[in-house]
Amino acid sequence: ASVSFSAEALSKLQKAEAAPALSLTEKQIITFKRKLGAGYVLALQRNWNEIDKVIREALSYLQHRNTESARRKFLEAGGVIALVFAIIGLLMYVNGSENKWYYGIVFGVLGAYTSIWSRYGKLVFTGLASSWLHYLEAASRLFVGVIFAVVAMFAIKCGLLFSQIGEEIAIFAYSLASFAASFSERFIPSLIEKFINESLKDNEQTIDNDIE
Repeated sequence: ASVSFSAEALSKLQKAEAAPALSLTEKQIITFKRKLGAGYVLALQRNWNEIDKVIREALSYLQHRNTESARRKFLEAGGVIALVFAIIGLLMYVNGSENKWYYGIVFGVLGAYTSIWSRYGKLVFTGLASSWLHYLEAASRLFVGVIFAVVAMFAIKCGLLFSQIGEEIAIFAYSLASFAASFSERFIPSLIEKFINESLKDNEQTIDNDIE
């Protein structure tokens, strides 16, 4: 029975030791190994009952550090991109640029990054992906924000948003709409639904008039 317990305990420890630690620093990995090392000490002492607890604590430490590291890389990548666009927007403003489309794109990126920060605690990460994947995901979310911003600017151009604005405040209207569109996940879908519903009503009204 003792041999069976020993083999099972060593198997569990070795399995835990092979758990992925792609996002951890060398210091954190050493800490994780030390926590598991306590399990090997217990095995040498034939204290089989405490080994499972040691493994759970070590794996819990690993999971939390993986998650923290993944979130940090994700926010860092998004932060660098947002900072670059913020500087570009500031330089445009200082140099007197009046291209409202460029401002809209800048605020689209900033709105998307602000949205990421506002949902920071709700973002779910396993920490099992490579650093490159975290950077790619951050860039992709900001790119989607730019797409939403462009759609919002098209909506302004079509008169669906801010239809009564003057040209003197167009830059601010484009920037505001772009920020709101990229910040809120429901802004553009709701706008599109409204546009579709209005189009369907217009078509139905045209058909009714033709029948009459």
